[in-house]
Amino acid sequence: MVLLFLTIFPISCQLQLCELDFDEGTLEYELEEVRYKYNLPAITVAVKNNDEPPVFCSIGYRNVKDDDNYVTNNDKWHISSIAKSMTATLTAKLIEINPSLSWDLKLIDVFPEL
Repeated sequence: MVLLFLTIFPISCQLQLCELDFDEGTLEYELEEVRYKYNLPAITVAVKNNDEPPVFCSIGYRNVKDDDNYVTNNDKWHISSIAKSMTATLTAKLIEINPSLSWDLKLIDVFPEL
């Protein structure tokens, strides 16, 4: 099972993939601990397990000055500066499915015309 973890900061977010033993009963509690530990306004997580539909969990506030305005699973998130993490994820997937590629491969070896 893979956990798609979006940590929301005022101007950016980070994308991380990690293995998770998924238990819906503790997910909200675990997210609240992370949110508190790192002083984050909000966190949304999507858990995707094989062919099952993703499960979403949202914790925190839309505005840190208004603690009655909670985030929901239907909120729209501003995602910026995730090009590097998305490129790394796509590269990892390509390497996984194509044995001729590797992390040590140089671009000049793939595109000699460059």
